[in-house]
Amino acid sequence: MKRFLAVLLVSLMLISALVGCTPSTPEPQPSGDKIMRLGGDYGTDGHIDAMKSTYPRVATPYSFICEPLIGQRPFTYEMYPLLVKDFPTVSEDGLTYTFELKEGILFHDGVELTSEDVEYTFNTFFNPATNCLNTWMIDFILGAKEMMDGKADSLAGFKVIDKYKFSITLESPYAAFVHALANEYLGIVPKHAREAAGDRWGIDTLVGTGPFILESFDPETKIVMKPNPNYNHNVYNGRTLKPNVDGFEFYNMDENTRYLEFEAGNIDYCGLGLTMAQQYLSNPDFADNVKIQNSLSQVFFVMNNGKKPFDNPKVREAVAYAFDNDKISREFFKGLWPAVNTILPEGVPGYDPNLPGFEYNPEKAKALLAEAGYPDGIEFEMTCVGTGTFYQVYQIMQQDFAACNMTAKIDQVESGVWFDKRTTGNVQSFLGDWGPSFPNADTFMYGFFHSSAADFLSTGHRNPEFDRKVMQIIFQDPYASLDPRMTVGEIIAEPIRIQRTLTSEKEILLRVLELMDECGLERSYFNRYPHEFSGGQRQRIGIARALSVNPKLIVCDEPVSALDVSIQAQIINLLRRIQEHYELSLVFVSHDLAVVHHISDRVAVMYLGKIVELGDKKDVYRNPLHPYTKALLSSVPKISGDKGERIRLEGDMPSPVNPPSGCAFHTRCPVCQKRCGEEEPKLREVEPGHWVSCLLV
Repeated sequence: MKRFLAVLLVSLMLISALVGCTPSTPEPQPSGDKIMRLGGDYGTDGHIDAMKSTYPRVATPYSFICEPLIGQRPFTYEMYPLLVKDFPTVSEDGLTYTFELKEGILFHDGVELTSEDVEYTFNTFFNPATNCLNTWMIDFILGAKEMMDGKADSLAGFKVIDKYKFSITLESPYAAFVHALANEYLGIVPKHAREAAGDRWGIDTLVGTGPFILESFDPETKIVMKPNPNYNHNVYNGRTLKPNVDGFEFYNMDENTRYLEFEAGNIDYCGLGLTMAQQYLSNPDFADNVKIQNSLSQVFFVMNNGKKPFDNPKVREAVAYAFDNDKISREFFKGLWPAVNTILPEGVPGYDPNLPGFEYNPEKAKALLAEAGYPDGIEFEMTCVGTGTFYQVYQIMQQDFAACNMTAKIDQVESGVWFDKRTTGNVQSFLGDWGPSFPNADTFMYGFFHSSAADFLSTGHRNPEFDRKVMQIIFQDPYASLDPRMTVGEIIAEPIRIQRTLTSEKEILLRVLELMDECGLERSYFNRYPHEFSGGQRQRIGIARALSVNPKLIVCDEPVSALDVSIQAQIINLLRRIQEHYELSLVFVSHDLAVVHHISDRVAVMYLGKIVELGDKKDVYRNPLHPYTKALLSSVPKISGDKGERIRLEGDMPSPVNPPSGCAFHTRCPVCQKRCGEEEPKLREVEPGHWVSCLLV
């Protein structure tokens, strides 16, 4: 598996002034045109249509012209409604997102943006004739796969409600959907203009709602843009942002030329390589011009699990202790690429800044090698292309490895050899970098650990248990979660056939019957259909299906909320029984505090998607510490007649996509203080095993 190095990739920029969009009442500017001139490889693709490219060199100028539905602030990755009035409302099953466009938004040609333009953009995105390279970003929209296969002309999941309202339905719930919509590759385009432009779209013509208008495009020299005088829908902290320059010019030039042109004052901005960044930072004339922005990616060290000595887990663990990450970040990267402390980069949901950093411990590394059967140490190769940054890092790593009884040789190859070796699984170890295209932990983790990357990335990491058995789910709605066209036997057997945990039809049949017995389903139900059963019986079918591939963990998404109270008790008792019998872990999601108390060992209370209190059941229920937990428990009816003090929360819950600053609960908290709106509390252990996220506890 991969071992993370001490560096978080950042974007380095050499820039003369930070300009672009500012409040609509900017400070007075000196007379004369202010043209922002950017140097890079802009235009080398011959077009600036982001649907047909995966490169930032295309997406960057495209994003100045065509905007997505949801905006995303640089540096912070904060999302905000851009073309829509607010974040979408989501149906209870998590499938349908309903949006409402801001009225009066004009495309550059003066035509108003409507729901039909949004529908056209999404249909064009998945139309095979478009040759879109980014469909994977949102291909979970209902009907997307049918369009890409040429079996449909439009998205089944997109519905125009009226001129400004529309809805998008997904195949299955996907928590990062709104994050995906903020991607710069998903800019909305006008139907009339794109169809009229034909093959010249993205070359002679590119029309959007963005702050700048395409004036000319010459792939050999430059892209010229002028401000959009009608731009008025980007609001930040109550202020309307407008272009603060008189134009943008994207110049096509090689890397060395960019630096020379910047020093001569002919361009204002260019991307900056790490080596050059270090040189400019040491030059007092340019040190203040180097700007840094974190990116959603990391550098990591890959050990091929399929090749010795890395096929031994103890060896991989030993190597993990052989990196002096802080030294590499501090001495070589001059602090520009900071050390990381978690598998997820900053900006991705799930990132935890409070985790300790990775430990450098040569003695522990040597002891682990001895346990693995290598008391005299190990030898291995680290492959790289050329003598750039990674080659220089390898030289530092060689010294650290040597102190841990590890001899690491550098295998320097040409790019073609590197690609062939890596994609065939024949690289023993190497440095790589990877990141998602939008803040999404799922995409990030999949790219690291799924078996499909084992050969392409030379990880050798194949773990079917991780791929298919780690998680199954019991859904909230027992009526909507079962295919009405399949029999009970087919429903329970389907995961087994898909995952190939059993191949013999006789074995599959016996396993299905065993699960039906275990879940209280009569064998006579085998050939009956879901509509013939009650809610409780349907939920038993769902439980049997979840158990079919022997999972280690089952997520129970409010599995009893749609059932009568008497049936709830039966299902809860069934879950407890199968938990003990199969030695399962259950993640039980519910709003019913009595049910949670009955079935859980440990309880986590969440508000706006974050845990605010965590602990043993008895601690949380008997001694709640967080104000939100206290309010929840005070609302539970008490049979004893002792009503106690009811804590009423005022106001509406904020949007989980755009939570308040500081403590997310402070807008409704009855004991809120001034600091609560300014400082975000951390989850900390206030009693043994009892964790709370509150500044006042």
